Amino acid sequence: MKTSDKAISSMRPAKSFSDNQARINSLDFSADGLQMISSSDDDSIVMYDCSTGQKSRSARINSLDFSADGLQMISSSDDDSIVMYDCSTGQKSRSVSFPHRSSK
Repeated sequence: MKTSDKAISSMRPAKSFSDNQARINSLDFSADGLQMISSSDDDSIVMYDCSTGQKSRSARINSLDFSADGLQMISSSDDDSIVMYDCSTGQKSRSVSFPHRSSK
């Protein structure tokens, strides 16, 4: 898509998403554009339904990403777990926890 300064200056927000309490540090849209995930400086993740602008899921995380087909979302968190979510339901589909290793 080719853009110009004039085109960019005329753009206006289509929707506002305001459930993150701290500064957003990462976000991604699903391949179909129907969902968005964001993470904030308060270590939270929020999944939004883009058609309604409503929050559909939240949890504490370190990183997040949609799968290439947009059907799944994966997150890692401070508790040494990795969780995969089904984007159509917002429910966990798989999770893995790793034992905490102490440094010697």
